[in-house]
Amino acid sequence: MTASFAAEGFKLREDWGQRKERLRNKYPVLGEVQSDQFLQVVTLLATGKRHREARHGGQSNLSRAGCRRSDILKLTRNEYTEWAQKVEEGFEKVAEFLRRQKIFRAKDVPYQAQLVPLAAILVELGPDEVPSSATEKIARWFWNGVMGELYGGSTETRVARDMSEVVDFVRSEKRALGTISEANFQASRLKTLRSRNSAAYKGIYALLMREGASDFRTGEQLDDQIANDNNIDIHHIFPKRWCENQDPKIKRNFYDSIINKTAISARTNSLIGGRAPSAYLKRLVEKGDISESVMTEVLASHRIPIEALRKDDFKMFYEERAELLVDLVERAMGKEATKDFSAPLEDYDDGSSDLEE
Repeated sequence: MTASFAAEGFKLREDWGQRKERLRNKYPVLGEVQSDQFLQVVTLLATGKRHREARHGGQSNLSRAGCRRSDILKLTRNEYTEWAQKVEEGFEKVAEFLRRQKIFRAKDVPYQAQLVPLAAILVELGPDEVPSSATEKIARWFWNGVMGELYGGSTETRVARDMSEVVDFVRSEKRALGTISEANFQASRLKTLRSRNSAAYKGIYALLMREGASDFRTGEQLDDQIANDNNIDIHHIFPKRWCENQDPKIKRNFYDSIINKTAISARTNSLIGGRAPSAYLKRLVEKGDISESVMTEVLASHRIPIEALRKDDFKMFYEERAELLVDLVERAMGKEATKDFSAPLEDYDDGSSDLEE
């Protein structure tokens, strides 16, 4: 495409370089958006318009849109220049959408591939069709894709279908199909989420902040400024050292699960150290700017079972928090999870065969 456009006097690589610079400088959360993803969005919109049908009253026939390699290579220079600026603006809207979902950094985006249909959807809808009710529908589709882990493989077909169906979902009262109906979250998946390799792992982290998780030291609700200023990241609730010092010691596959993690600042994490929860909670109140009652509210905002934490009861904590996190996921997806999280703690294996590990 670079060579083809150059023959017409258009420097495609230079054009993308300038757009990439603007987007990444202004919106760090878009730091991993690549040139082929930008071209996919342009192609989705161009092919949708290309297949316009008269009975649609001037609207694109989105069901005919596509973004496969062959579709991209058929893109003309005129189509690119027609849509490129709108797509850049669409990615700006994507950044704002992600900010509302409490996703502030590129490394915390669950699926980069899902930003392609999201940008196309926001461009297609335009500025007048994204009221709060529309944002809620788009968010529901987004979280079904994340927690259903549906954007992990080949995505071109799903991208095109989701663009068409989500736009239709927003514009009418019709129930969205595809990703929303196909997505399923199994409660037992929580115990295997241990690293950023998983979109669902990053999804739980973002959902906790979206639902009002507050800073352990100040009690302030986490936002992008607080998260960046205080180096907020995913840390253990029951510290690793404490878990391994128990007799019998708590196995790694339990203490490393997302069930035992939440959004904690680097400074707070240093105050926690390897102490028992009951000890570090007192230390945080003494060293921080919050009272015992506010600390109780902070723990609740992270969906942390307060009694279990103050008793240093890992088993009670693990089982109760798993249920609280499942509820969090269900509300984001707008559907019930598969409740298969019934085995007692001591019956789980040590994770040695877990593929993610």
